[in-house]
Amino acid sequence: MDGIPQEELFLSVAIFVLLSFVVIFPPFEARQSGLVIPHVFHFIVKEERFDFIQHHLRRSCLTILIHALLPMIYTLIMYFYYFENFQHVGSFVFIKLMVRISFTLLFLALGYIYMIWRNNYAAHSIMKNIRKYVNENNTLGSLITQINDECREYDNFKVEYIGYSKVLVTESWVIKVSMYSVAFIKKSDARAKLIRALDSIVPSDTSGKQLLDVLVESVSGVALPLSIRVYDRQMFNDLKDKLGGQVEIVYGIYFKASLNEQFVQVFEHQILDNPRYNYDNRYPLEDCLGCQSISANIKLQKHCLDTPEAPPCRNCSCKPMWCSRCISRIFASKQDPSRTDQWMNGKAECPTCRANFCALDVCLLSGVEIENSG
Repeated sequence: MDGIPQEELFLSVAIFVLLSFVVIFPPFEARQSGLVIPHVFHFIVKEERFDFIQHHLRRSCLTILIHALLPMIYTLIMYFYYFENFQHVGSFVFIKLMVRISFTLLFLALGYIYMIWRNNYAAHSIMKNIRKYVNENNTLGSLITQINDECREYDNFKVEYIGYSKVLVTESWVIKVSMYSVAFIKKSDARAKLIRALDSIVPSDTSGKQLLDVLVESVSGVALPLSIRVYDRQMFNDLKDKLGGQVEIVYGIYFKASLNEQFVQVFEHQILDNPRYNYDNRYPLEDCLGCQSISANIKLQKHCLDTPEAPPCRNCSCKPMWCSRCISRIFASKQDPSRTDQWMNGKAECPTCRANFCALDVCLLSGVEIENSG
């Protein structure tokens, strides 16, 4: 085509598309090494942590400009690399077409950025999204200050996705950053529900990891819904806590149990089969040291037979201090991850007095049933 061998044209287009994809959707490695637009042009966009709104106003405009420049860069490279070929065939039709397309995209981007900039970003989608919550009690300036201040906190929930997309949940806001904009929902106006759970595509995966999709909607309807994807149950619990503990779960969705959670269930069944311990209530039962949500309900009391292959178990000298679920998790954490088939035959130490115990030595207190500690 106009002096460019067809196979070389296809190769150049493929390379351009690949490099453009890396620029537009930088992989994790690129972000870690700082080879992304906000880091390369840090002197323009400044630090996100110190001025969240201003940073993303500048970053989004700069991102639009750089993305619009990509076709022009490709055109210039092709022009200089194949200049002799174009001269030889006496045709520059391909380059002229690419120049028209490139300049059109670039001028559209520059026009949009100029329109945004001359009005002090008032027409930017970020500012429009914030203005949805302006009322007699909250001015635009006070909302921006509140968002900037809260985004500096270190205890915010944060999850990052491909490219520049990420979600922040602060004390008062649910914030979703996208490539060219940032969306906001005030937590006081938010209703969250878990709408989807996707299991790992690896059949042998025992980690319990799931892709969990949470939809956050504006109760008042002033803002569009935001979708938040988390990668496991722990992240979901962290998100739920940051949202105030109120996340509706759509009927039919279940959480995949990890290997540890499955083991805890089996271990608790074993505890139910063990002899009960008659506690004399000399000391009142306190909350479990682990979860602090239910009372201690087990005592470590030796009931197993010693074997020469393993260190002997001992009677624990502590008063009841743990619940069945927490002691099960402690026991699981002390086992060899590479030998899961031997976990029930393993041993662990009492977290306080260090006495060895096995699954047969965990005794439920008389008159107490296993509760769900969450």
